[in-house]
Amino acid sequence: MNFLVNLQSLRASGQRRAAGLQAEQPRRLVFEEALELGSFGEVHRRLTACSERGAVVWESFDITEFGSYMPSMATFDALESAEGAPDFVYRFCGENINRVAKRPLRGRLLSEVLTGPSRAAILAEYRQTLAEAKPSASTDTVDISDMFWVRYLRFLYPVRRDGKVDRLLNFMLFASRNDGESGFAKSAL
Repeated sequence: MNFLVNLQSLRASGQRRAAGLQAEQPRRLVFEEALELGSFGEVHRRLTACSERGAVVWESFDITEFGSYMPSMATFDALESAEGAPDFVYRFCGENINRVAKRPLRGRLLSEVLTGPSRAAILAEYRQTLAEAKPSASTDTVDISDMFWVRYLRFLYPVRRDGKVDRLLNFMLFASRNDGESGFAKSAL
């Protein structure tokens, strides 16, 4: 897929939202193409270096090596809700993500944070990434208000702790008008 066409499609999606049209579901991307679109290849190589069988090994992962990305990172632990449904809880949430959410998310359930038509698709994407134990990438926009939205490129990495894949590492690259051709950066707003 041509990255320029992909980027134009992302812009059109955001313009439809800004015009008040119904939101689309998050779009899964071909992972290798997303790496190039987000200029994320070096980060991926560093994460792969501390991975085993497709999942980042938590004991080998040093978050300080990704310090410049920390404001746009989150970690989620997998759990079951009181009703027995699979869910995720925010364990770490960087400031850029909290700023977009307009509240601190640490300790909150993902199912309680997500709203609207994308909720089920996002939860399914997180469950699938965990079950397959391989990284995934997707893109969508987050409505901040009826007049403002933020486009993102999300990289999800499954994490293995004590031999079990039960955590996700999330990198959110946000759209920015001043970040060159790809338009995605670690900073928010």
